[in-house]
Amino acid sequence: MKKYFILPFLVLFFLQANAQVDRFETNAQGIRGKYQVVFLDGTSKIVKGKIAYVVQGDSVEKDVLIYGEHTITPDQTQSVTRLGDLEPLEGLTSEDKRFWLFKTIKGKISAYAALPNGRGLQLLEKDGVRVPFTIENILPLLKDDSSLYRRYERSLKVFIRQKRHPVARVVEASLLTSLVIGLSVYSLYVPSPAATLLDITVIGATAVLIIVRATRLYPLEAIRQYNYVP
Repeated sequence: MKKYFILPFLVLFFLQANAQVDRFETNAQGIRGKYQVVFLDGTSKIVKGKIAYVVQGDSVEKDVLIYGEHTITPDQTQSVTRLGDLEPLEGLTSEDKRFWLFKTIKGKISAYAALPNGRGLQLLEKDGVRVPFTIENILPLLKDDSSLYRRYERSLKVFIRQKRHPVARVVEASLLTSLVIGLSVYSLYVPSPAATLLDITVIGATAVLIIVRATRLYPLEAIRQYNYVP
């Protein structure tokens, strides 16, 4: 059993890395491609460049299309369409002229993002009604699916707590990771059966974390399950 002592650590390391991926994170690196731009006067232009966020602190301020030394912003356009091998994806200029809204999730609940890869979600739409994209605003949209509603409601409490106390998410992953590292390394230097007991403890801690994470219903997964049609 000793030779497998590092396995739980690797699993927790992977989970911790995933835990740090904010489902609503910004992507200032941008999405490269060929874009057709329709300007306010109705003229159009095709450029090769990237759409990226303009980020100020922790907030996303607006989109910008960068090509060469030039830039185009939403307030100059009616729309931007990503061209290429995939199906063209149109992004209409938002009412506040800050973003291009790309419909990246389609179904009973649709979602519009500031980037054509689905990052920077801005709006949710159901039955023709649009609301800002927040983890809280998803819950009312699930009310006609009681099972999914209850699952997401439980998960939402955790997300809100982590949102109010950002350190909670780091503590959840980091403390358990540290525990696994410590016990795994220590188990190398103590005789059996104590070492075996420590190995069992490490594996148990890993299993608990996996189960806890697996029971959570994340926002985008809740939408996908709601939209799923067998």
